[in-house]
Amino acid sequence: MKEKINILVIAFVIQMCLTIGLVYSGSDANDNASNKKLLTVDYDTVSKISIEQPEKSTLVLEKREGRWILPGYFDFPASKSKLDRIMGKLYDLSVGWPVATTKTAQKRFKVADEAFERKLQFMASDESQQTLLLGTSPGFKKIHARVSGETKVYAIAFSAYEASEKPVDWVDRGYLHLDRSDVAAIELPNLIVSKKDKQFSVEGMKDSEELVDQELQSLLSTVTSLSFDEVLGRKNKPEYQSETVELELALLDQSGNRTSYRFAKLKDTEDFVLKVSSHPYYFRVTKMSMDALQKIDRNKLIKSKAVENPDSEDKQSVDAESPPVKAADEFNNVQSLPVKQ
Repeated sequence: MKEKINILVIAFVIQMCLTIGLVYSGSDANDNASNKKLLTVDYDTVSKISIEQPEKSTLVLEKREGRWILPGYFDFPASKSKLDRIMGKLYDLSVGWPVATTKTAQKRFKVADEAFERKLQFMASDESQQTLLLGTSPGFKKIHARVSGETKVYAIAFSAYEASEKPVDWVDRGYLHLDRSDVAAIELPNLIVSKKDKQFSVEGMKDSEELVDQELQSLLSTVTSLSFDEVLGRKNKPEYQSETVELELALLDQSGNRTSYRFAKLKDTEDFVLKVSSHPYYFRVTKMSMDALQKIDRNKLIKSKAVENPDSEDKQSVDAESPPVKAADEFNNVQSLPVKQ
């Protein structure tokens, strides 16, 4: 009996040792796995990125002369900040244990070479490349991913919409933005605002008038932060109705360069077409953006200066120096009362 108990104790000790060893070895393996980067191709050397979605056009982003553009979208500049943010997020991802490794699982999670939700290809200038396959979502802001050529499927912190195949989602939205400090003059119908000695004034403004600073700042913000809904292309088309201008404004910079902005009604829509003299593109502008420009009003931009009344100030000074008449009379009346014996 005693011998049997000793055997059981020894077996228990061995089992505990094995369990502890597995825990520690598993922990070490997990730490090593979590340090593995999902993508290995050097992002700084990447010169082309393609995003493919089944049954849709493939989006291509290409770096030319240090700038990212959209070759299939009139060579329009892409947003570098968005590219750095989205692609940087993928490149910073470290992966742990895979959720699957079989061919069947790859198809089920839609990360197989022939069955996927999205395929991202990264091509570097040294001709190295890497392909990332994105599939189904296992949860909020999570997606299944697999690097082509590998069997492991991971659940990564990423969303499908971040890898959009639509060019409009990648355009540089600040393309028409200007530095307001470089604006020397703004020309609008019946309104010219110009800067002299770092001070703005409205043409025809009287000495008794002054600018409303809040309205001036709003005007500068509107004209230097023009937005567009989409890029229509480089060629003029009949539906742009460019010969019928709804609104025209011009900006002069500190060097004297003049840039004109012509807005025409886009046929059969409520939107407008914008053509900027310094750029080759035609832009679609929403009615809301156009309304902000059309609401610019000279009468709101200037106001009459507050008029000071010197006579009123003199009167207040005299009143302050002289005691109230009523108080003085009452004092005299009190002094004249007979003293009660």
